[in-house]
Amino acid sequence: ITLRKAVSKMHSPTLRVVRIVDYISSFNDKGVILSDIVRELDIPKTTVFNILSTLVEEGVIEELDEGIKRYRLGFQSFVIAKRYVEKMTLIDIAKPILQDLSDLTNLTSFIAKQDKSRIFYIYKFESAKPIRTLANIGSSNYINSTALGKAYLMTLDDKALKEKLSNMEFNKATDKTIIDVKNMFEHIQTIRKKGYTIDEEESYEGLICFGAPILNQNGEYEASISISGEVKDVESKDLYGKLVKQAAERISSQLGYAVR
Repeated sequence: ITLRKAVSKMHSPTLRVVRIVDYISSFNDKGVILSDIVRELDIPKTTVFNILSTLVEEGVIEELDEGIKRYRLGFQSFVIAKRYVEKMTLIDIAKPILQDLSDLTNLTSFIAKQDKSRIFYIYKFESAKPIRTLANIGSSNYINSTALGKAYLMTLDDKALKEKLSNMEFNKATDKTIIDVKNMFEHIQTIRKKGYTIDEEESYEGLICFGAPILNQNGEYEASISISGEVKDVESKDLYGKLVKQAAERISSQLGYAVR
């Protein structure tokens, strides 16, 4: 019964598309002809032709016309695969480094990405002493009140930073949150020299967070990492800041960035 239910949930037309793309991907650049796809997958010729036409139109499959039409993966397939690999590579590389960092500091570590005025959490590793925070994978917070968000701002040059701040939504989370453009601009100038950011009770009262940016092989912002815990548990702010900066540099290096 369970198997029957599972099979019944599969959408046959979609399954055919997946099988066709998968079959074509097993061939080299010379591709495969229509009749071979029809024979091997046992799908009606007209159906295969219509699916291929759509996939060619969308760039997922490429059509080679050398007397007889052959089909191979198109550029869009590469783009989709590249996006997947890039996302997985970031987390796969960062995970052991952040776990070691959490074990060393006894703080919870995060990875987040920036979008507009917010940062979105894509990875979290809780230390042996979990913190009281609402931040979980899939949730978001404001750039101006988080070390993760300020780590993104650090990567912008002065012109881009001014433009970003002038169009960014500021949120007052606590009495310590920076909520205006001028103060935030000056704050970023100061922390750039250190290479790491601090959110000291700016997002949550009683909590402190240290952040740093991850750069890709082109030296562009890829994501931010941070470690967070209770203020009373942090012995040396400079030490914890340097530790998260070093972790970010290790991740950036493995992504192809030449750390100076």
